[in-house]
Amino acid sequence: MNPFEQNKPAGCCKRIFSRVIAALLTFAAALFLTGCSNPAGLSSGGGSGTETPNRKVINAKWEITDKNARFTSIELTEAQLYIVIERDQKFYTGKYTILEDSTVHLANFGTLHIDLSQSGDSAAVRLQLDTNVPPFNGDPQINYEFNAERAVEIDSSKNTELLCRHWNYVRFLLNGELWEPWENPQVWEDGWEFPHSEPHITNLFSKAGTYLQTLTVDGEQTLTVLGQWRWSDENENAFYYTSWQTGAWQTYIVNVVTLTENSFAIEEMLNDGYILITEFELF
Repeated sequence: MNPFEQNKPAGCCKRIFSRVIAALLTFAAALFLTGCSNPAGLSSGGGSGTETPNRKVINAKWEITDKNARFTSIELTEAQLYIVIERDQKFYTGKYTILEDSTVHLANFGTLHIDLSQSGDSAAVRLQLDTNVPPFNGDPQINYEFNAERAVEIDSSKNTELLCRHWNYVRFLLNGELWEPWENPQVWEDGWEFPHSEPHITNLFSKAGTYLQTLTVDGEQTLTVLGQWRWSDENENAFYYTSWQTGAWQTYIVNVVTLTENSFAIEEMLNDGYILITEFELF
């Protein structure tokens, strides 16, 4: 259920609810997302392996140049999470493990080999799906080969380097006071989808302009949201992001950021003069 399809409830706290949900997910995404997959789960797999990886293979987003290919891109992030996007916009994410210099295992997904013998930022990609796990068990085609190009990255800067890491939610501050809306769920009208316990939220930003967010609700349901991000201007103290529903840039929402070596905070202006700050620490 998409909470933004509900009628806005009355009362000052209720009037800002839709923006609060946006802050809870950090980006304006619905609490219950359909059309995406997370077969590996972000807690499975792991380990960096013992091989020294080719730095051009990992920490990069590879965009498939064949417009008829099943997949549109494969990204291997610095947080050792992979993100594979299908042409129908389904996506898969989980841990990856380095097997060899140019080969990685994508947990509960398959094995990926990236051949960099081509010139420039081009590569030949071979992907073998793991048919022992859903959703690929019984898939008649398990091997894919295609050409790919390394995606253009956001210009390197101090704030880009600080932001492009894996972040773990710490707390909300509403007008400077600790705010825990799940402690009083009866405040919200019936029909709102809202967790009744503190959620576990992680945000990942990549230099290829990807953000990946996970939300574990009530200790059992993990949801994922995928989109793009970019700095709002050359000052790099605020960013825009895309809507998970439409892919359009949400430039009317400016997320002001404060970054340090091990912390990250987003400040948003809500309705009725409320200021919401969401704080994160390194995952």
